[in-house]
Amino acid sequence: MPNVVAIIGIRMASTRLYGKPLKIIDGKPIVRHLIDIFRKVRGIDSIVLATSDKEENKVFLDYAKQEGLFCYVDTGHSEEDVLGRLIRTANIVKANHVVRATPEGPIRYQNIDTVIKRHLDTAADLTYTEKLPGGTNVEVISLSAMKRAYQLDEKYHCAMVTLCMNEHPDIFKIEIITPPKHLQRPELDLDVDTEGNLSAVREIFDNAGRGKNGFVDVEDAIAYVDKHPRLARMLAEGRNPIEGRIW
Repeated sequence: MPNVVAIIGIRMASTRLYGKPLKIIDGKPIVRHLIDIFRKVRGIDSIVLATSDKEENKVFLDYAKQEGLFCYVDTGHSEEDVLGRLIRTANIVKANHVVRATPEGPIRYQNIDTVIKRHLDTAADLTYTEKLPGGTNVEVISLSAMKRAYQLDEKYHCAMVTLCMNEHPDIFKIEIITPPKHLQRPELDLDVDTEGNLSAVREIFDNAGRGKNGFVDVEDAIAYVDKHPRLARMLAEGRNPIEGRIW
């Protein structure tokens, strides 16, 4: 049986908003929002945190213990080698497939279970959603594919985990899931990278509707932002053109 593990890559460092995984939105840290979402997903067998061995990241060991989760500390490796850290984490927890997440936003595509099912049913190396608002996409990657990508070229030992697979679709099997038209808003950011982004997402959580699962879904967030255009400008603050891409 496949072992599907959600791995949340986490660190305190940030070029624009230090400690963002622990920023409070709707009464709990951003990382806790992701944990709560993943705990409700059919097909995810376990959740782990993965961080580097920098002193400032020790806080996540205590946080993981508080949440009853395992936190892998990637000792002796570059903090920028995110792909390598994912592989080493997956090896430790014996994962065959990884649902990858970065705690930069508390909103995710609501049908994560269908992404996992598509990935497993098609025996894909990489399965991901496209055209959703920045910060809400989902990707599932097989451990074997990550290992092959890592061995291809040292330039892939970096933060853009699926860059190699997207650059070599001839040797990696990739499944792309396109959401319904009303959710296709790639120009909209719903992640948190600046204080302005954080304020906007807090307002969304304070006022937007909630899906039947009790979470603020992508659809709820889009509807609220469309009614309050100033939020779109706040969410776009500090945006980098490469952000929002799954890789």
